[in-house]
Amino acid sequence: MHMKQADLIARMHAQGHTIVETIKAVRKEFSLSLGEAKIQVSNHPAWADIVRAAEPLHDALERAAACDEFRGLHLAEMEIRRIPWSTLRQAGGTAEQVPHA
Repeated sequence: MHMKQADLIARMHAQGHTIVETIKAVRKEFSLSLGEAKIQVSNHPAWADIVRAAEPLHDALERAAACDEFRGLHLAEMEIRRIPWSTLRQAGGTAEQVPHA
């Protein structure tokens, strides 16, 4: 018998797992795509503070992605290219906005 997604998400949060670990577990347990699992976890009230804290960084990454130098790259490619924080700062982000696990 499968436990409900919301129950698994709440339990993992209460046990101190990271949001990434929770997304991976939900994906595996319920055979979801990565995107679907991310949506389920990020929409759960247990993770609201983390999701809200990450919004400025996501916004900054989107603005940086709009720069000609990075146009068309996926986030993973941007991470591989190690976009300097100076670029993110110009787009309105700060290193302090990175959620620490």
